[in-house]
Amino acid sequence: MISITDVLVTIAAVAIINEANIMTATVIQNMATTTTSANVKVEASSQAFSQVDL
Repeated sequence: MISITDVLVTIAAVAIINEANIMTATVIQNMATTTTSANVKVEASSQAFSQVDL
């Protein structure tokens, strides 16, 4: 027989997993944004150096 406690524990576990997944997704998204902006800065710097060489 399934008790109410078992159901609540399962719901809590699912909620924790979902929240962890959302946090992980947010962290990955932030890392991707940081990487992209870093790449843009490097690209801008290399273009600036190229123009200085000319």
